[in-house]
This record gives sequence, C-alpha cells and structure tokens, in this order.
Amino acid sequence: MLQGVDLSEASLTRAELAGAHLSRAQLKGADLGEADLSFSWLDKADLRGALLTAANLRAANLNEADLTGADLTGADVRLARLRDVRWSVETQWPDEDVASWVYARSTHLGRGQYVISPMGMRDPSVSHH
Repeated sequence: MLQGVDLSEASLTRAELAGAHLSRAQLKGADLGEADLSFSWLDKADLRGALLTAANLRAANLNEADLTGADLTGADVRLARLRDVRWSVETQWPDEDVASWVYARSTHLGRGQYVISPMGMRDPSVSHH
C-alpha cells in the first residue's frame, strides 16, 4: 500500500506498478514514462506536471486526480475511470480522440482549468489509446 506516499519529482520510468494502491499519492512532476499503472488506484492523486508518456493506465482509477499540466502522450487510458479529474490547457492527452472525448465531458473552471464532469465516467464504448 502506497496510499498518500510522496513521490514528487521521482524517476519511476518503466516502473511496474500494476494494481498499486496510490490513492492520494503526491506524484507532482514525477516521471512515470512507460510505467505500468494498469488497474492501479490513483484516485485523488496529485499528478500535476507528471510525465505519463506511453504509460499503461488501462482500467486505472483516476477519479478526482489532478492531471493539470501532465503529459499523457501515447498513454493507454482505455477503461480508465476519469470522474472529476482536474486538467488544464497544458495537459497533453494520448491522442486527438481522447482529447476530444475529455473536452466534450468537461466543465471549464476558468484560467485554463477544467474538470471532467461526473458524466465523464468510464465509457467502455469509447476506445481510448
């Protein structure tokens, strides 16, 4: 159990964290590029500015996480739970399809900040990659 752990700015490239319990973890600025976070619990995690490039986030619980300024380029977010995720205009989504899906389900909070509405919960009919 790594709930609430502070791994801010940590280098976790290619880390094997499938199924990890990282609820409320501090991962601000962490490098999680190519990490396996499939089926992990990242609810309420602080991922501001984190590098999640090509990370496996398939079926991860990201509910209420903060992805402000995070880079998810090439990440696998299929079946990820994204309810109430906070993000910004600086957030890089895996691809245009995912970006469009997120934007359509988000509420603008002002100052370039957004939150995915409760209706933006996991949608198995959408192929996120």
